Amino acid sequence: MKEFFSDVCKINAKAIVDCEALYAAYILWCIDKHAEPRTRKELGAFFKEQGVIKRERQGNQFWEGVDISEEYKKTLKKLGHYRKIYLTQR
Repeated sequence: MKEFFSDVCKINAKAIVDCEALYAAYILWCIDKHAEPRTRKELGAFFKEQGVIKRERQGNQFWEGVDISEEYKKTLKKLGHYRKIYLTQR
């Protein structure tokens, strides 16, 4: 998971990424790297260790403080799995 985090993710205090989109990016990365994916729960625990915060708003769960690479955004958009929300105010 550390390699995924360093390859695909970047810390960005203003970014929030839908939980489903982030896990989909992780699965795509695992496929690319021929790696056995970990569970959502394991990935979530890892992200919390990195200081990323999981939040929920209006029934949607997202990770606050992390962004994903443009390459993975494009792929996820093509697959219909990507929703990205930027916080305009804190």
